[in-house]
Amino acid sequence: MVLTLLIIEMSMFAFYIQPIKAGQPIYIKSDGSISPSGVPISSVDNVTYVFTGNINDPIVVERSNIIIDGNRYILHGSGSEKGFDLSGMSNVTIKNATIENFLFGIYLFKSSMSVISENNVTNNEYGIWLTESSLSNVSTNVITSNGYYGINLLSSPYIIVSENNVTNNKYGIKLYSSSNTRLSGNNISNNCNGIFMETCLNNTFSGNVLNGNTYNVNIWGYNLLECTHSIDTSNLVDGKPIYYIVNQTDLVINLATHPQVGYLALVHCSNVTVEGLILTNNGQGVLFAFTTNSKIAENNLVNNYYGILLLWSSYNNIVGNSVTNNDCGIYLDTSSFCNVSRNSVINNYLGIDLHWSSFGLVSENYVRENHFGILLYSCSGRGSFSNRIYHNDFLNNLIQVRNSYCEETPRYTNLWDDGFEGNYWSNYTGVDLDHDGIGNFEHVIDENNQDNHPLMGMFSDFKATSEHHVQTICNSSISDFQFSGTAICFNVTGENGTSGFCRICIPTALINEIYKVFVNGTEVSYNLLSCSNSTHSYLYFNYTHSTQEVIIIPEFPSFRILLLFMITTLLAVTVYRRKHSM
Repeated sequence: MVLTLLIIEMSMFAFYIQPIKAGQPIYIKSDGSISPSGVPISSVDNVTYVFTGNINDPIVVERSNIIIDGNRYILHGSGSEKGFDLSGMSNVTIKNATIENFLFGIYLFKSSMSVISENNVTNNEYGIWLTESSLSNVSTNVITSNGYYGINLLSSPYIIVSENNVTNNKYGIKLYSSSNTRLSGNNISNNCNGIFMETCLNNTFSGNVLNGNTYNVNIWGYNLLECTHSIDTSNLVDGKPIYYIVNQTDLVINLATHPQVGYLALVHCSNVTVEGLILTNNGQGVLFAFTTNSKIAENNLVNNYYGILLLWSSYNNIVGNSVTNNDCGIYLDTSSFCNVSRNSVINNYLGIDLHWSSFGLVSENYVRENHFGILLYSCSGRGSFSNRIYHNDFLNNLIQVRNSYCEETPRYTNLWDDGFEGNYWSNYTGVDLDHDGIGNFEHVIDENNQDNHPLMGMFSDFKATSEHHVQTICNSSISDFQFSGTAICFNVTGENGTSGFCRICIPTALINEIYKVFVNGTEVSYNLLSCSNSTHSYLYFNYTHSTQEVIIIPEFPSFRILLLFMITTLLAVTVYRRKHSM
């Protein structure tokens, strides 16, 4: 009996000392009353509610047409609630409060005509969240260090977001399926994504300043066909204007016409040339949407999410760009009949991605040290097929090429050579038994795709004159290429003591069909390959690696003329090098 009484007494003691459970909601009820009573909120008219102290509980608003003044006090949560829940309410103002440590700082669902102003919204998972809410104003707030969204507008039209300081969030301001929204005068800095907009229509941006975000502006969506956004050059990215250009033709965008470009998007444009720009730290370095017959050339695209993004844009040329350290280097989505050539695509997660994009040419690209060298995607009855992919150098990508399919999608086929030469693969294990620079065994990609003519060395293309190019397949690094008017000269470099080879294609219009080949001043023999014809000669020769100088000249009948020619050529080369080393 004593033991039983002791157990009962201990149980009762434990019951009485349990702490009051934190995070119980405070209600501003539809009749204007506050429940529970005694919380530090006062109202004399059931219209304006004023904090009289800090509060550690979430607040659920069940009354419309009211003002809640935080009076500079703190509303603090336990990390799992909604700080202010305005679901279903209209014409509610939240102002002058610090809202911290909630799952949602301020939450509006099917709410309208609300005002969120002069609050400090910090260290929540989601700062200010509007879903299916409209005709509201979010202004002059400080929104900082929220784990995911600073401000998120989800299917919420006719919202004004102005004069907010939005810093150190994962997403500064995100709009998804939210239209007729105005973003103006916001300071958006040091977020992962500054402004992220997807599948939206008719939004207006003006006077927003974005600085130091990993991706300052990121615009995405498949309904850009109806896009009428107004985004003017008063918006700045790292001090440079945003250019969002719609329905324009015959434009040239370069450093002469546009000395500073912070972000560049072209929507429903044609015959546009974008060249010579440095574009960095955005969702897209260059965005083409429904843009045709245009060119992106010789740009430097670094540290963007997409270096170059084409959406529903066909008959375009992407040529000679440096695309480095982006999440995805060059991404074509439902964009066909495009030419992707002579780009340097290095150290991206996805090098080149053809997503539902067909009938394109991918050639002469240098694709190195990406996670995926090239990715082709097919799903839902659509696919990337009949693209011709050749003369590319795929070096040391973790996965050189991947064809990705949904289970129900047919296995589409692409062409991995031009019927004569394919691509260089650094992981190709075949051999060249006939010494022509082409592997004797195909490089298998999958059951439907293979490179039938893999290259044994890297492909390079050099402009000898305005009309003629010299092409090489070589297992050496080639530098200092020049054509003097009568001779071809270049350096080859490889690991000392290893065997090197070069297969060179020379237009016969440059040099006649009989040649002399010298390596470091010593004549070497070469094979004139059977693929040679009246317009092009293909030469194959070997050497031992170090750094070697190769000179190819026409054969002359007189030794004295040959010697004189060699001296003249070497003098010209020496002058050229000194000139370019100064």
